[in-house]
Formats: sequence, C-alpha cells, structure tokens
Amino acid sequence: MTDKKVFEKFLKSHRAFSKYNRNIAKLNKFITYDVIRLEECMIRSAFEWNRTPEGMDYWENLNHLWVELLETKLK
Repeated sequence: MTDKKVFEKFLKSHRAFSKYNRNIAKLNKFITYDVIRLEECMIRSAFEWNRTPEGMDYWENLNHLWVELLETKLK
C-alpha cells in the first residue's frame, strides 16, 4: 500500500478525509494531498487547527491517533 493510500485509509476510517482536504485547500497553499509522505507531522503541520470548523480538539485527537498508528503499526 502506498503512503498516500495508508494516510487516505486512516482519514477515511475517522471520517476526516474530506475535512482534511478542504482545510488543506483553504488554509495551506504550500501542501497538497498529492505530495504527502508518511510522517508524524502530516496532520500537525498541515494547517492551523483553530482556523477550521472542526477546531483544536478534533485535530489534536486525530493527530494523536495518527502518531500512535505510525509508532505501533508501521515501524
């Protein structure tokens, strides 16, 4: 499975795929979904969480789950 597919599957499993892409497009002109790699900072550094409709807690929780996945399943 490609890096992009792993991340996409993670986001979709948490019903966050469209939210992530929408916020990337709106708040981060330097990153696109097409250039992602499996890294711990993929959610943390993607956009300012407090500027999204979902808010800080939502993205902080999702980021925690993502880092945990990378640390336990992919390494």
